[in-house]
Amino acid sequence: MGLGDAEDPLLSEVPPESPPPQGLPRVGVMLTVSRVLALAGPAAGAWTGLATRAVEATHTFTDRLAYIGVVWAVSTVVCSLVVSTASVFRSRGSRSAPP
Repeated sequence: MGLGDAEDPLLSEVPPESPPPQGLPRVGVMLTVSRVLALAGPAAGAWTGLATRAVEATHTFTDRLAYIGVVWAVSTVVCSLVVSTASVFRSRGSRSAPP
């Protein structure tokens, strides 16, 4: 609407734009990666053992008891690592403090 001051004291200064990169893009690397991915897609689809294992993995994932067992095992390992790390750092800190 055009009402108000031309300058707003609450707005910060706009930082200057950085200059564009001077070097040429690495086209060879981009082409190599795209070719590898283009060949890996059909290769993964042609590998029949991969499809069988994927189906087995989906059955394992939908087995609720097996899923709960895996989650319980992973959480137990993570919690034990956290507790052991905390106890190591706590014991190191208590040794450095004067009596």
